[in-house]
Amino acid sequence: MQPGVVAASVPRKRVFIATAAQQPANATASAQAAAAQDTAPPLAQLDFTRAINEARAKIFWGDTRQQAIVCLASHGIAHAEASTVVDGLMKARAATIRANGIRKIFVGIGLMLVPVVSLAIFLYFRVIPIKLFAITLAIGAWGAWMVIKGTFMTVAPKAETGDVANQ
Repeated sequence: MQPGVVAASVPRKRVFIATAAQQPANATASAQAAAAQDTAPPLAQLDFTRAINEARAKIFWGDTRQQAIVCLASHGIAHAEASTVVDGLMKARAATIRANGIRKIFVGIGLMLVPVVSLAIFLYFRVIPIKLFAITLAIGAWGAWMVIKGTFMTVAPKAETGDVANQ
C-alpha cells in the first residue's frame, strides 16, 4: 500500500431478481405496475417540490428570507429563481398573518362585549355582583388586547416574528 493513498469503497447497485412466487399472477397486474411507473413524477420535480416545501416551512416558522434562499440554493435552485419563490412565500406568510389578525379582531370585539352585556343583565335585575362583574371586566380587557394585537397583525404583518401557527 502506498503512503497517502486511501482505498474508497465503491457503492454497488443492488439487483432484484423476482422469483415465480413474487411475479404478478396475470399480465394486467404487470401492465398496471408499468403504467404506475410511467405516471410517477420525475425525480427532479420531486426534489424541486421538496425544496419548495422546506423553504415554505422555514418562512412560516419565522426564519429570515436569506435563510430560505440558502435552503433553496442547497437543493440546486438558482439564486434568481430562489428569490422569486421566497418572495411569493413571504407574501403568503403575510396573508396568513393578516387573516389571523382579522380573526383576533373579531374574537376580541366579542370578548369586549361580555362586560357590556353582563352590565345590562345586572342592571335589569338591579343587582351587580362585584366579583362576577370583575371577571367580565377582565374578559373584556383580554378582548381589548386581542383587538390591539390583531390590528397590528393586520396593518404590519412583516413585523410579526416567530411561527405563524403560534399567533
